[in-house]
Amino acid sequence: MNILHIIPRFTTGGAERLVLRYVRYQQAAGMRVSVASVRGEGELIASFEREGVEALALCGLSAWLHLRKFIRDEQIDIIHSHVFSSDVIAFFLKRSYPKVTWISTEHNVAKENSPLRQRIIRRILPAADKVIAVSPAVYQSCLAVFRVPRERCLLIENGIDLSEWEQSESIMRRTPVHLASIGRLTEQKGQTYLLEALAELRHLDWKLTLLGDGPEHEKLRGLVRVLGLAPQVFFAGVEQHIESRMKHIDIVVQPSLWEGRSLVIMEAMAAGRLVIASAP
Repeated sequence: MNILHIIPRFTTGGAERLVLRYVRYQQAAGMRVSVASVRGEGELIASFEREGVEALALCGLSAWLHLRKFIRDEQIDIIHSHVFSSDVIAFFLKRSYPKVTWISTEHNVAKENSPLRQRIIRRILPAADKVIAVSPAVYQSCLAVFRVPRERCLLIENGIDLSEWEQSESIMRRTPVHLASIGRLTEQKGQTYLLEALAELRHLDWKLTLLGDGPEHEKLRGLVRVLGLAPQVFFAGVEQHIESRMKHIDIVVQPSLWEGRSLVIMEAMAAGRLVIASAP
C-alpha cells in the first residue's frame, strides 16, 4: 500500500510530529510512505528523511501540480491530509483521482479557523472518504461546524508512545523553579496571559523557558521587556528533542485558548512533570 501524507510545512508542530510517528509505524507494517509539505521546508524535513521516506517540500500551486504527477507515477493508494492548507490541496487531488482514498485528520477545533476558512472547510471536508478527529471536541466540530457526515467521521484520539519517555526525578527541590511553555508562539497558545500572570509572581524564584517560534515572537519579547521579566524569561526557539529537554523542566505550563488534543501535555505527564494547563 502506498500512502502520501500532506502537511502544511516541515516544522516542529504537533500535527507534523504526529505524522512523523505515523510514518514509523506504517513503514514497520510494510507500507510505502511519502510526505509532502505545501508551504515549503522546515527543520523537521531531516527527521523524515532519516526515516527513509521521500520528503517533498513544495509550495503553492506548484504543490498541486507536482502532486498530481507524483500520485500517478507512484501509484498512490491513500492521500492523508493534515490541517487546512493540506486539506485544500487534497480536495483538488481527489477530484483528479476519484479512485484514490482521501483521509483527512483534523487536529484542532473549529475556532482555530476564521469564518472564511470555516466556510471553505464546510465545502471541501465532506468530500473526504474518512475524516479523523483527534479528540471528542474536534469530533463535535467536524459534525456540527464542518458538517461532515457522521458515517464518515471517526474519533481516534491522539496518543503517545510511552516507551519514548523516561520519568526522571523532579528537580523542584532546587531553585529557581524551572517553568516551560512548549509550542508555537501564536495567539492560540496564550503565552501573553502566562507572562502577565507571572509578572504578578516576580518576587518568587522561578525562570520560564519558551520553547517554540511563531508570529507572536517579537510581540512576546516586547511584552517581556515592558513587564520587566527579561532576567527570568528565556526564548529558546524550536526544540526537536523535547524528551531530553523535559528532564530539566519542573513544571510545564500550557495556557492555550483552545486545543484539539495537546501532545505536549501528554508528553509532560509521561515524563513525570507537573502540568498547569488552561481549560478551554
